[in-house]
Amino acid sequence: MIQSPLSRKTFISITEIDYASDDTMKQGQIFEMFRRGLRQHNCLVCVYEGSAKYYFENEEVIVKSGDLISLRGMYSLEALSETYHYGYVSFKARENDSFILKNAVYTPANSKSMQMNMEKLVSLSFYKKPGYYLKMAILIYEMLYQIISNEFSNSHLNDKYRKIEPSLQYLSKHFTDRSLSIEQVAALSGLSERQFRRIFTELYSMTPVRYLTLLQIDRAKELLDNSFRTVTEIAEQAGFSDIYYFSKQFKAETGETPTQYRLNHSTLTEPR
Repeated sequence: MIQSPLSRKTFISITEIDYASDDTMKQGQIFEMFRRGLRQHNCLVCVYEGSAKYYFENEEVIVKSGDLISLRGMYSLEALSETYHYGYVSFKARENDSFILKNAVYTPANSKSMQMNMEKLVSLSFYKKPGYYLKMAILIYEMLYQIISNEFSNSHLNDKYRKIEPSLQYLSKHFTDRSLSIEQVAALSGLSERQFRRIFTELYSMTPVRYLTLLQIDRAKELLDNSFRTVTEIAEQAGFSDIYYFSKQFKAETGETPTQYRLNHSTLTEPR
């Protein structure tokens, strides 16, 4: 169940972990990664020692010891210090989760903890002891959480969140109301629909309509798991007025029709 937009917990899903390793580059060495048109894997890099310059499509940034780097797509880097030592983990996440999985550099407050996490990832990837894959996923999620926290601690984004907070609270409580409109929700924060859509999309990298749909589908999944109501009844109680639209959106988000989802996930048995 989605508790609030801040949790984002429904929107991050690691689907594959490739490997974790570390590497050292000498001053002046250059590495280039071109991923356009290839499988979009993501990479988290923890800088252990030294500095380097990363070149992204539209900017360049210098990183130093303690920085955490999120990489996706095209980039290149040049070692600036005599020794540039870093650890990295490559993984793949669900395509819709790319709102934080972009080329970016962060300076977490607990950089030592991040370095320890990366060292553990490298060790787990090398030795592959029983349960290593699950532990790697946990460590990656911890690092992604730091990225989200870093993004949200930005005062500019914090101010914008406070501006639309009344609308968000109302939306989280009344998302099953079929008469709900984005214009109505925006007005609760004293904003036009256009202003609200712009701020919401900047904060959550999705439109308010998509977020509303995800809330409704989350509710439908709960009802499919825990009730014997018909799919039509569940669609109505989740806030959908059209059963065909509900089924289409449900499959687009889960990969299963509502009926398939119930068969594959519900633990209830039909009453005799």
